Amino acid sequence: MRLRTTRFLCAGAALFAVLALAGPAAGAQPSREVFDLDSPVFEADVAAFLTEECGTEIEADLEGRITVLVFEDAVSGVVERDIYEAKYTFTNPETGAVFSLHDAGPDTWFVRDGTRFLASSGRSTTGTGVIGRVVRDLATGERVFEAGKPTGDFVERVCDALT
Repeated sequence: MRLRTTRFLCAGAALFAVLALAGPAAGAQPSREVFDLDSPVFEADVAAFLTEECGTEIEADLEGRITVLVFEDAVSGVVERDIYEAKYTFTNPETGAVFSLHDAGPDTWFVRDGTRFLASSGRSTTGTGVIGRVVRDLATGERVFEAGKPTGDFVERVCDALT
């Protein structure tokens, strides 16, 4: 099940790979972009994914935003920081059952000794399934550090609550 939740990280990993290989001079201010999660297209994609995984229709209502900071400073090793605050509400329209999740915290994409890592901190209930901190080696997918309270697999939690 954890492999399915990594689909949400794939887009970020691809962006990280591009940004790690490109960029202007060191020391520049980070670029900043804000993504609104309350997008009908994104909500439809998440609903379709969960409908397929759960085997029954699931509706998704997403609120919040992700602020993406891209750093060009090769000295620190930090390439990107995604600061997120999100509330997810999932509904089974056949039964009326509702399940809500709250995510908050930063994801930090960084390079150390030539190895790319993703450190997720905070309430990462849809990504790592841990309220705390998880560091993952992006080349191997291995968790190299984990501390905090496990919350379980995101997809399993949603499907169990709504089916």
